Amino acid sequence: MVYSRLLFIKKASETDSYPPITAVICTKNKLDNLKSNLPSILSQNYDGLYIFLVDDFSDADTCRYIKELQQKERYLIYHEVMTNIDGKKQALIEGFVKTETQWILLTDDDCQPHTNKWAKSMISEANRSESSIVLGYSPYRTDDTLLSRWIHFEAWITGVQYLSYAAAGLPYMGVGRNIMYNKGTVKPEHIASHLDLSSGDDDLTVNAVANKKNTTINISKESFVWTSPPDSYSAYLDQKRRHYSVSHRYKRSHKIAISAYTLSQVGYYGLLIILMCTAYWKIALGTYLIRLLIVMSISSGLYKKMLSQNSIWSFPIMDILQAFYYVFFSFALFIPNNKKW
Repeated sequence: MVYSRLLFIKKASETDSYPPITAVICTKNKLDNLKSNLPSILSQNYDGLYIFLVDDFSDADTCRYIKELQQKERYLIYHEVMTNIDGKKQALIEGFVKTETQWILLTDDDCQPHTNKWAKSMISEANRSESSIVLGYSPYRTDDTLLSRWIHFEAWITGVQYLSYAAAGLPYMGVGRNIMYNKGTVKPEHIASHLDLSSGDDDLTVNAVANKKNTTINISKESFVWTSPPDSYSAYLDQKRRHYSVSHRYKRSHKIAISAYTLSQVGYYGLLIILMCTAYWKIALGTYLIRLLIVMSISSGLYKKMLSQNSIWSFPIMDILQAFYYVFFSFALFIPNNKKW
């Protein structure tokens, strides 16, 4: 099983080579996020880390806060976006152009590194593997609500998928909350090539540029970046619709690989429900229990490795919900989405 390979990946040892890095953060009217999360990025244990805040036409309060913070933080750089285009790609392009370091570490204003060694961990993995793209992992925080537990699970299974396929030599996406690029490989024109779509600044860029030779993954806990989930079902629906709206631009081989998993998940539970209503229900139940035992044994290790906050005993329910999730979003994609960045 391709996902089990993540269990055997070890973190990269720290090296003596720590080149300058710029952490690029695009923000738009998220003053509360900046106040909550920026201190953990500014306090990274990395001497050559510059923080580049790209302000995408925020209000005056955001601008004032950043400029006041600049007086205290000499490695904090501020840039106001020159062209107002829907989505954050224009902000990201200008951030790429304005940064002076070869390495760019991307995250968002609602993100917080798990440790103060986030930057060191990412560059250590790049040095170890001699790669120019490092795909990181970004789990969601949870509370006691079903929505947050589900979002946490869905981000976990998505992470398992794209990280596993990348480890197998088929990188097809990454998340802009935690990813590192070398500007020799990922250039502004790669982002501009899909500027006609408001979403997809991270996964479409990786899908177009990444390959088994230039891409590696980092699932060391030191490299994780936590983020806050959408706080309502409508906000979650908007987020997922934006994500799925760009999947038609993926390479054919990537679409086949992703579709195979989706179809197998939906097809398995669809067939299971049918068989449970027939004389073969005992066979169906037996195969379900065997599959569940195998999948849960692998998932239990991945829950621990990827700091899942869900109980492994909730996995059977989440696994079933995932099949319904795929069916639902096949229809939800046709619902208009007018939300802007």
